[in-house]
Formats: sequence, structure tokens, C-alpha cells
Amino acid sequence: MSAARMDEEKLTLLSLPDEPMLEVLSYLSIEDMFAAVQACPRLRELTKTHLSLWRGKWFEVEDVDELYRRLLVSPNVDRLTTFCHCMETITADFSDTCTVWGPNARTCLTVRNVEDIGSLVWTLGGGLRHVTLTVCKEDLPLSLLKEAPGLEILYLIFKGKGRATGMWPQGVVLPRLRYAVFDCEPSAAFSRSTLKALRSLLQAHSGQLWSVSVDSPRLLPLLSSCPSDLYELNVVVGEGLFASLRRLHGLKRLRVDFTYDNDSVEEVENLLKSWSGPLAGLELYHFRPGMVRDLGLYGLSSLQKLVLETPRNQEYDLGPALARLPRLRWLGLVHVPLLEVLRGIQHAAIPALEMLSMAAVAPCYRYRCWFEDCKIVARHLPVLQDLVRRAPMSLHVVFRESCDHGQDSFTCRVLHKHSPAESSCCALCTEAKDVYRTYHSSPDDTFKVNFVQVV
Repeated sequence: MSAARMDEEKLTLLSLPDEPMLEVLSYLSIEDMFAAVQACPRLRELTKTHLSLWRGKWFEVEDVDELYRRLLVSPNVDRLTTFCHCMETITADFSDTCTVWGPNARTCLTVRNVEDIGSLVWTLGGGLRHVTLTVCKEDLPLSLLKEAPGLEILYLIFKGKGRATGMWPQGVVLPRLRYAVFDCEPSAAFSRSTLKALRSLLQAHSGQLWSVSVDSPRLLPLLSSCPSDLYELNVVVGEGLFASLRRLHGLKRLRVDFTYDNDSVEEVENLLKSWSGPLAGLELYHFRPGMVRDLGLYGLSSLQKLVLETPRNQEYDLGPALARLPRLRWLGLVHVPLLEVLRGIQHAAIPALEMLSMAAVAPCYRYRCWFEDCKIVARHLPVLQDLVRRAPMSLHVVFRESCDHGQDSFTCRVLHKHSPAESSCCALCTEAKDVYRTYHSSPDDTFKVNFVQVV
């Protein structure tokens, strides 16, 4: 083929309107995509504004310089996640699951095996809204986060020798930062400088933070830097927790995880009994079932949301607790409750309940067991239907429909009293789907929803 003929075909391709051009680009591999956008400014601008071309694609590079060269011609990143891996190469992918963060999410980038994550934040900073950084071998200067002025969610995980360094200047704030999550693996090297650095970050943003999560007992001293009127706290049980909680009297939502210390149940009980703040949401994970019985004795009459995760296959009595929680509108049971637990929920004890969510009805774990034919489900389903039928409010019950947990996708069922035609405009039906995705599935799960009227 002559050079003139080749130039003519190239010109014909590049002269295509945007829509046909996008269709052509959708067939390209990630390597060809990079080559195209580096060679043609028009394609670069076109692909930056049509992010579906990138989602689900990944690439591998030998060194960090090549990574940065590619990121310069990639679309703006909305969410950044880094992981540590013992590999010789660096891998990165544009995730197609970032829609779990809501309709405004744009592009999510996951990078593995980059040691200098601070420089990565500096490179991507402008558009970042959600950042999850795993700090493994290197120091992370907190001041580099100033390069991401639009940051809303910050999640820092410390492993190995990873540390946070530098004090955050108290006169500087990230104006949109609302969520801060901190975790430290038990085997990680512990550094007081890390605590000091993170404290300075919390103190500078105390007037605007909405939610703080401390997922390691070693980081509990950070609670002393949280504002007393913090809206939401997610925390693990450990030394120093209870004294810190007493000063957070303005909390509206509290999540307590007993994974690391199940011997402190009595201290938590005493704390809740003396709680005087306007607590509206309480979540308890990995605690002993006997604690459920006494929940109604804690004086938490303002509670509207209660999520419980007790050990599997253990019976507990919900009745007395629910009878003393007159404003409760949502009850979440993370594990599958025994039939006796469901039968213990009396209609008179749930005057305001609008939502009951569960992982499933009663998975029997038999291979290829189908919901409609399962004998175990046949015993549980009538109890749930009766709850919906007799509940004072328009109760919606949401649960997994399939028994076989080995399936790649599954169906979620929502039981309700209203007509099927109302499901599309029912706020509780929409909430039920969101609740199931948040509390009973993982971000990569795919499921459909069946709305079923109880008559």
C-alpha cells in the first residue's frame, strides 16, 4: 500500500464524528488506547470525557516513571486505592465497581506495588475525592494530601514499616473532607510519630469531620482528637475506648466491633446504660448473644437504627429489647437468624419498624439448592410474611433469596404490603436495595431484586 493511500485512510479514520470514533476506540486494548491518546490530542480529549472506555481495563509497567507517563494521558481519577504486593512490576486497573460510591463517581484507579504513594497522590491530586492508601515500607508525609483539595474520604492502612510523618499545619484544611478511616495491622511496626501526625490531621479538621473510623486497638488514642459533637464513630474495642467515648456525648451513630476484645462487654454495657446523648444508630459486631436481651435496658429510647452481628447459629431473645425501643425504624441482622429469633419479634414491640434486613432467610448450603424448593426456607418465609402483614407500619423485609452461596450472582427479595405497581416509586423499596448492598453483600457482588407483595 502506498504512503499516500495510508495517509488517506488515517485521515478518514480521524475525521469520523465522535460517536463512531468512540465505537472504534471501544475495541482497543489498553495498550493500544495509550498509544492512540499519546499520538492524537483529539483522541486524548475524547477519551477523557468518555470514561466507560477505561473502566475494567488494567495495565502493567516496569517502573514508576512509565506509570506516571501513562497517568498523564489517562482520565481524571475520582478514587485511588493502593495495595502492597511483592512483585517486580507495577500493575494498575481502572475499576468498573466504583459506582458503589454513588452516581457522581467517575473513575477509580487501583495501583499495586508502588512504594512512593505520596508522589502518586501528588500526580493525581486535583480530581481525587476518595483515597485508600496502604502504607507498607515507606513514610507517608501527610502534607502531600494538600495536593488533593477535593478529598472527601481518606482511608489510611499501615502495614510493615509504614509510617505517617510530619505534622499537619493547623491553619490548613481540606475543605471537603468528611470521612476519615484509620487502620493498623497487628504485625505493623508501631510509631508514636504516626499517632502524632494523625492527631494533627484530625485536630485541624475537627470542625468539619462527619465520620471517623478507628479499626485497630493500637490507634484508639486518636479518639482524644475527635470533636465531642462528632456525628458518627466506628470503633473497635480496646484499652482506652470507654474513657474516650464518654466525652463524645454528641454522637448520633456508633458502631462497636468486639473482634479484638470480647471480654469488655460489661464495660460497654455500663457505658450504654449511662449514655445521655441523642444516639440514633447503634451497630454491634462480634459480641455475645446475651447482650441483646439487655439492649432495651440501656435507656436508648431515641434509637432508630440497630444492626447486630452475633455468632452464627446462636439463639438470642430480641423481644425484650425491641419492646423498649419505640422509635426503632430499621433492624439489621448481619447473620442469618434462627427461626426462634424471628418468632420472638412481636408485632406490638415494633410500632415504628419500617425495615428488617438479613443476609438470607436460612441458607442450607446444599449445592444448587433453589429458594423455591428449599424445605428450610419453607419454615422461615411464613414467619417473615406474617411480620409484614401484621406490622403497624409499612414494614419492608429484605433478604437473599438463594440458598447456594457458591453462585456468582444472586437474587435479593423484598417483602412489602403495597401493590407491585408502587415498588418503582416507593422510597422504602429503594432503601431496601441500598441497605442490602451496604450490609449484606460485597462491592463486586451482582444481584437483582424481586419485589413481592404480601397479602
